[in-house]
Amino acid sequence: MNSQVSVDVIRNAYQNHSLDQVIDLSTDAIHHVQQWDLIPVLDRRAHAFGMKGHFEKAVQDAEEIISFAPTRAIGYLRLGQLFAMQGKQLAAIQIYEEALTKVEKQQDNGDSGHQELIQRKMRAMEKNDQRLDFITVFPLEIIDSIFEGFGENTKLISMQVSTKWRNTVMHCPNTWKTLNYDFYYFWDRPDRVAEMMPVVPHVAKHVMYMHIGTNSEEMCQKNLELLEKGYFKRIKTLEMTDSCVKHLTLPNRLISLTNALWQIRSTLTKLNMSFLNIKTQPSIAELLFYLPHLKTLILDIKHDPLEKSIGHMEYLGGPHVALEDVELETRYKGSSGRVIKPFLEYCPNIRRLVLENCSHSIINAVNEICNERLQIFACSTSIFHGITSLEDLDHREYYDGPLGLREIIIEGGYDDVVPAEIFLRLLYKNRKSLEKVVANLNLTQQLPPGEAPYFSHHHATRYQQWYFERLRQLTFWSDNDVLTEAMFLKPISSCKTPFELFSVANNTPNIPMIVDTLIHLPPVEILEFMGAEYDEEQSTALVRLFDYYASFPPEEKKTLHTIRFRYFHFMTDQVLLALSRVASLRTIDFY
Repeated sequence: MNSQVSVDVIRNAYQNHSLDQVIDLSTDAIHHVQQWDLIPVLDRRAHAFGMKGHFEKAVQDAEEIISFAPTRAIGYLRLGQLFAMQGKQLAAIQIYEEALTKVEKQQDNGDSGHQELIQRKMRAMEKNDQRLDFITVFPLEIIDSIFEGFGENTKLISMQVSTKWRNTVMHCPNTWKTLNYDFYYFWDRPDRVAEMMPVVPHVAKHVMYMHIGTNSEEMCQKNLELLEKGYFKRIKTLEMTDSCVKHLTLPNRLISLTNALWQIRSTLTKLNMSFLNIKTQPSIAELLFYLPHLKTLILDIKHDPLEKSIGHMEYLGGPHVALEDVELETRYKGSSGRVIKPFLEYCPNIRRLVLENCSHSIINAVNEICNERLQIFACSTSIFHGITSLEDLDHREYYDGPLGLREIIIEGGYDDVVPAEIFLRLLYKNRKSLEKVVANLNLTQQLPPGEAPYFSHHHATRYQQWYFERLRQLTFWSDNDVLTEAMFLKPISSCKTPFELFSVANNTPNIPMIVDTLIHLPPVEILEFMGAEYDEEQSTALVRLFDYYASFPPEEKKTLHTIRFRYFHFMTDQVLLALSRVASLRTIDFY
């Protein structure tokens, strides 16, 4: 029924008990209310929700209209419009296509909305085919932030889109703050080199960090020329691998390299270079002469002795006061303390000194010459890891302790024993400031018959009246004669600061002796045992230790939360049961 049905007619039929008539009349009345009263109200509310950005509620109203009138256009038109307002042109097109299959072309009122559905669909298709070029719309700051995280390959591809893109991307300062010539991306790809090189002169003024890892001679030579001509006006960090340096240190190019360093002397604060298998190279003294503001120097030196690599420090004409972070790795193991002394004397402000593959006689030179500004010292006969950077050190909580070394990392090799007397002097001198000690002294290696041991209980007891005051991390390699434990356990027995890490390596740790010390210290947060053979005394000691930590409430902030067993050759039921009672544990690792 298309005309309005009077409520009175339905009431009369109800009073006359004409039930079939009541059902028919009521159904027609409900349909009329839905079609001509409720649907217009829902349509207006959906429009209002959409204009206020409440699209989820607006879409619900539009879908309800369609459920009431699936053959009328009004619900589809509203839903399609809502999708179009959100930029969802494909969704709008799908709604219009669905409507064209369901809405009748001619309806009783003569206006089915069929034609408007066709027009809306065509407009949605046109908008869907349009593409927004954000380069032409967004400000340079936003474009710069978008491209900043892209690699060089993505930047190159973007610059080939159009002249507008190329010019815009080249003028983004943060996008080119880092320039990374990745070895694998440019390896044996002259086409990529050809794409990159014309761009570099235009973006060099933005570069602050440059890593050249490519083996392309053309690319290395071109960057050397640009450095020499002063194109890189803001560069602070320069890293060059051996594959690049070998092209730049040829006899006819060595002068160009030093000229290039001179051009960037006022901005460069970090230099990282690898001189492996190279015939000629500038000495450390020359590098420091050309770079008076250098703060960080990282060099991987070839097989030449360190003495030759350091050069004549007196040519500097005075101390190099800017240098504070040094990493030197040499493949020549003959370097001694006598060699390093001139370098340390002319660089008095070093705060972090890392020496790899050097003789441990260098420890003496460090102990004698380095002043209280030295905070991190690492010396090893092999490559090691876990050395704190100055950035991380400076970002730690406020340090109000005395001046002196805060971290010492010493690792002896299989054929190089750390002299105990020298090492103990270094520890004793910095006992009040040290926060981290890693010591692999290799004290009790196999000795030829009749040769005196490198270390004895005399050394261990000589300094027995001193203690570490601020130590937080301790890692040491034990030995068969329990000499290393004697060296370290007594000095830490009076530590008042909670331990962040306590690690014991090698196959012969004296666990009972260690436990006797740990149960009288503030709780250790991370505990690590590396290698141990089973015996009942070792097992009983571990149970006693874990029972001690089980007594601390789990909500305690500074208590055991991580334990690692590396190459641990026994783990009894009693130990596991005791371990399960430590409620504060979050991580247990077995290797």
